[in-house]
Amino acid sequence: MKNLKILIVTDALFPDIKGGNGRVVIETAKALAKKAHRVYILAPRIDKRLPAAEEQEGVRICRYGISQNNALSYTATL
Repeated sequence: MKNLKILIVTDALFPDIKGGNGRVVIETAKALAKKAHRVYILAPRIDKRLPAAEEQEGVRICRYGISQNNALSYTATL
């Protein structure tokens, strides 16, 4: 099978937000990366102390800024 570039977009990412769906996202992404796929996750940056971009076990994570006043809007903080 050809190596793929995979983008996962989520509203919750473990451990940023505790919960099952964020856990499924990160574990699935890591498993795909172990199969030599290039995996990217796009998630909200719920805390300014979190890095805007990082890599974990072959998974590239990009966090975008969100407005504290309106969770449906974002700020360009990347």
